[in-house]
Amino acid sequence: MGSMAVLSFAALIGCSDSSGNGDTNAILRPWVTAVAPTNNATDVPITNPTITATFSEQMAPITGSATFTVASQLLGNVSGSVELDSTKRIATFTPATNTILVPFTVYTATVTGATSNTTGRAIENAYVWTFTTGVGLASIDQVSKP
Repeated sequence: MGSMAVLSFAALIGCSDSSGNGDTNAILRPWVTAVAPTNNATDVPITNPTITATFSEQMAPITGSATFTVASQLLGNVSGSVELDSTKRIATFTPATNTILVPFTVYTATVTGATSNTTGRAIENAYVWTFTTGVGLASIDQVSKP
């Protein structure tokens, strides 16, 4: 019991600055709070899929060393772009124009290095999730005419 009290006290001391007000470097890193499609989702549309990552706080633009990628093991990275919504909390990956995902294929979405717009701190680890496409219907303009 005595050693537990010593450990608790040592942990508290380690969290204080010289004024005893707490660790001034203990600013939390941002994290991913939700994704779409959800992890392990199935029947994701092959045309115009909604692929998003929602963050715990406002984020800086996802460029440079910060990335949001979508890839399949068979075909590699899907060409596309990433934009933040007006709240700067939701990043959306949009496949390039005329890009259709392959039916019945597992895709892996990965967010790395995304940085807080407020603190400049990046997410600690890459956030990775998978989803599987279904058949999906092509839009009328994608169907060839006889």
